[in-house]
Amino acid sequence: MRDKMNYRKITKKDYEKLLDLDRKVYPTDNPVTPEILDNWYQRNPEFGMVFEDKENLEGMLIAIPLNKNGWENLISGKLEEANLNSETIFDNSKNKEIGIHIYHIEKFNNSKKCYEKSLKSLNEIVDSL
Repeated sequence: MRDKMNYRKITKKDYEKLLDLDRKVYPTDNPVTPEILDNWYQRNPEFGMVFEDKENLEGMLIAIPLNKNGWENLISGKLEEANLNSETIFDNSKNKEIGIHIYHIEKFNNSKKCYEKSLKSLNEIVDSL
């Protein structure tokens, strides 16, 4: 049986679904907003992946591509995801190093291939940089 699940880049129409899922799993006083998602994906929308099989939503991989400063500040606890902005997001035209933070990965409909496909796709994106 051929794998028919494809992915596309995240769009603004996906934000509310993602943020709703996120609120259920990660309640916080400093939530991610649509404006923050715009900052994450203005340069690198391919890091927000929406997996579909025909018309069905199968999963999402929300990875945040960070520059060295952003990565170091996030992993040291100096910044939270909601504080990541255009100054901390990876810019291929000037950054030589990238840190990838997987913010949210979700599968629906018992999609067994979603995790495998999402990490393979993420690897392909990084290789293309």
